[in-house]
Amino acid sequence: MSDHSNISENLTSQNLTDLIQKVESVLDAKVTLDEQNFIQEIYVLADKSRGAKQIVRDIETAAAVEFDIELDHRKISVVQLSDKEEFIDKNSENRLILHNLVMEYNGRKCRISVELSDDNNKYHGDSEGPGSEKNQNRLVAQATLKAIECNDGFDSIFSLVLEEVSLFDFAGEKVALVAVSLVRSTSEEFLVGSSLVRKDDKEAVARATLDAVNRRLKYLK
Repeated sequence: MSDHSNISENLTSQNLTDLIQKVESVLDAKVTLDEQNFIQEIYVLADKSRGAKQIVRDIETAAAVEFDIELDHRKISVVQLSDKEEFIDKNSENRLILHNLVMEYNGRKCRISVELSDDNNKYHGDSEGPGSEKNQNRLVAQATLKAIECNDGFDSIFSLVLEEVSLFDFAGEKVALVAVSLVRSTSEEFLVGSSLVRKDDKEAVARATLDAVNRRLKYLK
């Protein structure tokens, strides 16, 4: 393994950038070089789903395994966003966003209709059940997952299972947290999304559900 971070003809800064962007929690990255083609700085934009030190360690490990180079952790700068839903991944295609949310009551029952949209289409999902306040949040998340599964090209070998919905106070802000299991025939992946509550709890739950799944969408087609 090379003991310095030199970019060779077989390894470009773009190759390294592409690798870093695959690391969990990383939203974007940029690699800068000096005049001798050595790595000067690695800038990483990440969400707050994991600690910065763990992200740096994963980047170092990925570079060692993939390109046989040893990165200097002091040259890796990680900036973590406090509100992930404000970030629009410039490399993402047809990222789903919340377009509309409607609640209807029929006695003790509640029906939630969620409409998502991407660059080209709209997708609808509905969920109905007891209208308690806590269950309403679960219905919102379930309707959102159903709308996601209506996304063009969503592979039927995958299933999205709602595990938990929580609303809690954190650092003076109210936050919605949603846990989803991505189930395949041979494996299962646990996804978590969050969203600040700005105006409405239900909208925050829908956005948190999207936050959990959105970055995995391109792998579900």
